[in-house]
Amino acid sequence: MKLFTYPRIAHMLSGGVDSLMALHLLERKKFYVDNYFFNFTNADCSKNDIKYVKDICKNNKRNLFIININDEYFDEVLVPMLFFYADGK
Repeated sequence: MKLFTYPRIAHMLSGGVDSLMALHLLERKKFYVDNYFFNFTNADCSKNDIKYVKDICKNNKRNLFIININDEYFDEVLVPMLFFYADGK
């Protein structure tokens, strides 16, 4: 079991400049960072992003949790949003 002397936090890692800079700053402040990536497997850009994020985490011995959210996004975000638009809300 690994003991942590610094605060442990969750970080959404997208592979973009903002999330990479945030990761760098958090690690510089000695936070123990759990990285999370939301994967939209139906999107082409997501395939490139996930490879990039995996490489970053693997090369620097960072942990990474990949969460596939296609069904949840479709059912809980996209469909309700389309109904709201159709109703003129």
